[in-house]
Formats: sequence, C-alpha cells, structure tokens
Amino acid sequence: MKKLSALFLVLTSLFISSCGSDDDVDCSTISCISPGIMLEFIDKDSGENLLENETINAERIQIEVSGLQTSEVDFTETGSEIFLFIGNWTNGDHMVTVNLDSSPVLEMNVEIETSRSDCCSSRIISDLEITAGDYEEVDDSFFRILID
Repeated sequence: MKKLSALFLVLTSLFISSCGSDDDVDCSTISCISPGIMLEFIDKDSGENLLENETINAERIQIEVSGLQTSEVDFTETGSEIFLFIGNWTNGDHMVTVNLDSSPVLEMNVEIETSRSDCCSSRIISDLEITAGDYEEVDDSFFRILID
C-alpha cells in the first residue's frame, strides 16, 4: 500500500509540474493571419460606395506590387471593400499601384517586415505612404479611394 501511495504521489507531482506556468501561450487561440490593406472605391461627388452599388466590380480592378508577379497579388472583394493580402510579400519596400480599368487611381509605398511571436510568424506593414491618388484615410491600412 505504501508503494501505491508513493507511486500516486509521484504521478500527481509529475502531472502538476507538467501543466506549465501562467506564461505559457495557448497557440490554438492565436490567429497567425497577416494583416492587409483595405480599400473602398467611393464616388467623389455622391459619396456612394461604387463596389456596394455595383457600379464597379473586382474584375475592373488590377493591383500591381513591385517584386510580385500579377498572379501572386492576392486580393478579394468583401462586397463593399477590396482586401489586399500581404502574407506572401517579401520583407522590404514595395510600390503598389491600384488601377481601375487599367488607369492608376492610387499609388503607395509599403514597407513590409516579419513579426515573430511564440506561436507564429507573419508579415506586417511597418510603413505605408500614399504617393499619388485622391483618397481619405480611415486608419493606418484602410483607405477610401475617391473616384471622379
């Protein structure tokens, strides 16, 4: 019986010590998705969202990113915005041109760097500067492109 009690005590101690500390991060609760750039296309006169009212659609939008082939530039239409993914971009500076029907409507310089944490590694925007185009800044990576 003493051996069984001692074994139980040892197993219980091992179990408790293996639970880790409060500093342990549960990586299953962490999203490792890289942020991106959100774009709205707004009629300059009426203020209407041109994607939402279906005046334009994603097929009329082309986005060019220096250092990437056109097929590597990943964006999606959410109904009222375009979300430009940056997860496959390399670290460094990128010139981004947003075209509507092959005409540039916004140009920006975007600096990308890798961010590492306990659970994942992702690309982040370390600097973003609009160099051409008529726009309103909603936040650091969300812009309303004003269309005539």
